[in-house]
Amino acid sequence: MVSPRAALCWAMLMASLAAGVAQAPPAPGEARAADDAAALPPRPNDGILDEARLLSAAQRTAMAAEVQRLGRESDVELFVAAYTLLNEGVQDRARRLRREWASGDRCIVALYRRGEKNLTFSVSDELTSIVPTAQLHEVYQKAAAAAAGREEPREQLVLAIQTFADEFTAVLKRREADANPFGLSKLAVVGGVFAVALLILGAGYWTNERLTRKKAERDARSLFPEVVVGTRLGAPFGGGTVAEIEFRPAPGQAPPPAAAPSAAAPSHPAPRA
Repeated sequence: MVSPRAALCWAMLMASLAAGVAQAPPAPGEARAADDAAALPPRPNDGILDEARLLSAAQRTAMAAEVQRLGRESDVELFVAAYTLLNEGVQDRARRLRREWASGDRCIVALYRRGEKNLTFSVSDELTSIVPTAQLHEVYQKAAAAAAGREEPREQLVLAIQTFADEFTAVLKRREADANPFGLSKLAVVGGVFAVALLILGAGYWTNERLTRKKAERDARSLFPEVVVGTRLGAPFGGGTVAEIEFRPAPGQAPPPAAAPSAAAPSHPAPRA
């Protein structure tokens, strides 16, 4: 027979095992992904993340100005991140930072790891659909060539970012101009010219209609000149002047003898004066 004390110990052991199974640690890959996601820093307000403590205050200000200029001139978000150590690949971190920080479809993250003379770029699909890969590589090469002339890592990073911003802005504007030859400014000019032309045509049409109407009115009046309407005997509405006389003998003249009755002869109307 099992004693009460042994039964209590057995129950406590089973409860501990059940709790351990319920709170089993995640797999190594899942734990790393969770740690990496939690380790992503917030979006920097000036576009610069300097965890490597690489830039001076003046250099950071200058680089932030380049970031703002690129956004103002080409509507592209550019972020620069500098690290000393990473627990994942540089390309993976740059890609995840871009997805985390981007507020639109036109975003670039440039990631620099201290101790290595390279700079990794992660560019959004929207921009790669505008700028071909070959032209992007030309921009990267120009930025690398500009940085190669300096020894200090901080100077290399600053020059590389400045050159990249200049070259990428120029290439992007050319590509967008080629894709849309009638830009907003050109469309505004064309629209203005078209509006003026419509106004001129409308004024010409109105003037022509007015002149045509006046000419028609003049022609209509000339087709019906004023004429003298003659007397039309027996016409009740023939116009002219109507007079009536009575046959009476003149004063001092005997009246004519009465005529014998005869068949009524048709009477003729007196002539009208």
